[in-house]
Amino acid sequence: MKKHQINLLATRENYQKLEKIFFYLRITSILTVFFMLIIIISFSLVLTNQNKIIKNLLHEKKNLVESISFNPKKESSLSFIEKKYQNFKQFLNEDSNSLPYYEIINAAISQATQSAKLVTFKIGKDRQTNFIVAFGNFDEFLSFLKTAESSPFLDKFESLVLKNFNLVSEKSTVNYQLNFQGRFKNIYDEDKN
Repeated sequence: MKKHQINLLATRENYQKLEKIFFYLRITSILTVFFMLIIIISFSLVLTNQNKIIKNLLHEKKNLVESISFNPKKESSLSFIEKKYQNFKQFLNEDSNSLPYYEIINAAISQATQSAKLVTFKIGKDRQTNFIVAFGNFDEFLSFLKTAESSPFLDKFESLVLKNFNLVSEKSTVNYQLNFQGRFKNIYDEDKN
């Protein structure tokens, strides 16, 4: 018996359509594989680069730790510097920033009279102040009192009272002393406005 081939594709047109579809399918699969290969290679390059960076950093860290552990003098210096830094931070937290307030008092004294002296000046972190001003004669004393009662001077304080008045006589001279107590306004808030 003679074998006959059976063509499952009934017509030639259907076969050509299928051949085109398989051709495009082959091309898209090749392009997909190519793009996937490019993506995989790029990711592997990025990961190897990151691994090199991490290895270098770990190696550098290891060297630094070894150098610190082998040199106790440097370690003690570092701990000394750290303690000084902590002390400095604590000082800054407790500091009352007294210089601007001192300059306010000093400017008022020099504006009122030339020979008056600021004997003591104390200020706390909450801006509570206590200061003593001494005068060589009565006219300077009165001049400073006028300045102390003036609005520009009093505007620097939340409250200010004359706590004490002393008349100190030494040999042939008489000194007048005024002891003030009060609280400064926060001059840093005024600077912001």
